[in-house]
Amino acid sequence: MPTLRTDCISPPGYSENPQEPKKNGTEHARPVQPKGHQDTPYVSYCVYGLDGPISPKGVFGGSNPLIGRIKATSVPPPHTVDSLKRALVQAEGLPDPVGALTSIYQIMDARIAMVAGARVAILAGEIGAMPQTPLALVFLAEQPNAAAHVSTTSDDIVTGEPPRWLYYRLYTRGGEAPSTLSLDAAEPGLGRVKRDFIAPPRNASTIRRRIAKIEGTASYAFADLFTDMSADRAHVSDGFVADTCGATENDPVLIVQPERRAGLYNRPLFILSQYQSLRYSSWNQVWLSPAKGEIVYTDGIKDKSYLYVVYTAIDRNGRKGLVIGDSTYAKFLDEDSSSSSSSSSWECSIQ
Repeated sequence: MPTLRTDCISPPGYSENPQEPKKNGTEHARPVQPKGHQDTPYVSYCVYGLDGPISPKGVFGGSNPLIGRIKATSVPPPHTVDSLKRALVQAEGLPDPVGALTSIYQIMDARIAMVAGARVAILAGEIGAMPQTPLALVFLAEQPNAAAHVSTTSDDIVTGEPPRWLYYRLYTRGGEAPSTLSLDAAEPGLGRVKRDFIAPPRNASTIRRRIAKIEGTASYAFADLFTDMSADRAHVSDGFVADTCGATENDPVLIVQPERRAGLYNRPLFILSQYQSLRYSSWNQVWLSPAKGEIVYTDGIKDKSYLYVVYTAIDRNGRKGLVIGDSTYAKFLDEDSSSSSSSSSWECSIQ
């Protein structure tokens, strides 16, 4: 496994209680000039979904359309990571009123999210004080119903800064796969993605998700990522990927489509709703009883002994059993939106 490697600029001081001079004993005898933006403390931020940046509603007209901001005074006390997160979530209209599905990173390159409950001196300009050093708000929901409330932008947006690229090469299990963003006809599998468009903490998981988004192939989000050709094993999903990895065309990261076979339970199946007529129950050892919104893992092989679509799956507790896989009740997260369970090339059936 590769060795993991890796602050904010503080703005000029801000006075919370500026005193206006008096004239002839009368306060504010002279006209009070409107305060410019330099006198008002703001919190600058970028918004990310798991597969990339989201255009903020709070765009303030700078050169980077992906940076938003709110007044620091709009955040209710006490000024903690939690209250700041709730204020940003509300400003952006994300479907997460209590902040349970979002994380805040002090800078976009941070490896670890800010600790819940920690104090943040936003009036003093310690975080997100300037557009050049925005904090990152990451919406963590991977559920299809929640993700539908937001839209992730493409790599075509011009941010006003020279892009930092992460180069990658695509593979199937049997060889090189063509990239829809190929840079060279002689290198059809070679593509690239803007590094700043990858959601923090920029680990193997968020890199794969961004590549899957811009390539338009959902299965890449669940592929294996290798940091170089000599790697013996895939990078762990939550392992941070250093900026040196994929920094040049000659040294791209490698994305290999996941293996699919009977008995390999690695296909993520999102439960849209419970099949009430079946009356799942804890005493029924044949059927799992996943809750709405839960993700189970299956090998994608249909069990034809039932009239409806049924898969063997493993739930989050490691229990194996049967689940309903009909599109009304479940959705494969590694399938493109135009695909359906019945037409997936990965599927086969048992009689």
